Amino acid sequence: MLRFGDTGKLDQIDATNINVATIETAGIDTSARYRFELDDRVGGGTLDTGLAWTYLDKLEKVDFPGASVTQLRGQLNSDGRLGAGFKNKATLDLTYGRGALTVNWRLNYLSSIKDTLDPDNAPPDEFNNVPSYVYHNIQARYGFGEQQQLKVFVGADNLFDKKPPLLPGGTASDITGTETAADTYDPFGRFIYGGVEVHF
Repeated sequence: MLRFGDTGKLDQIDATNINVATIETAGIDTSARYRFELDDRVGGGTLDTGLAWTYLDKLEKVDFPGASVTQLRGQLNSDGRLGAGFKNKATLDLTYGRGALTVNWRLNYLSSIKDTLDPDNAPPDEFNNVPSYVYHNIQARYGFGEQQQLKVFVGADNLFDKKPPLLPGGTASDITGTETAADTYDPFGRFIYGGVEVHF
């Protein structure tokens, strides 16, 4: 605060931002892995399995002391974009290996969610209610040489070309120019790739 020296009247007030908002969250993160040795009668090799699952029990925001609590669990987006409040998210990995060949299949699951929980600003139900999503990714690798110094690989992300949910401009989660929550769902569709790795 500054005052004029001759009159004592206020000349300038410096107001700085104070970080008084709070976020409270609670949930369960769990993971499990297991390897199977496959019998030669079914081709032999190994099957590695892995599951990672997150359950969100609470996600709440208070903008300043005394303000009402904003519930974010079950909401895709909100002011300040704290991240999507999916109640359940999971990733399942299956990797088959036999000799120089490795094949991986990954499934990503996102539970159903709402564009916004604010009843006064919610779009029509067809846009506000986003169903659960499952993405499938697959990759195959093959190594050459005794030490597998040369490896070739091919794969596909979003194998079944799952389209993102339509969230028109003006909805809470829409990212300008995409008409969807492009930071959460795949806006590009199926992506096929391949490559070569050389180890010296």
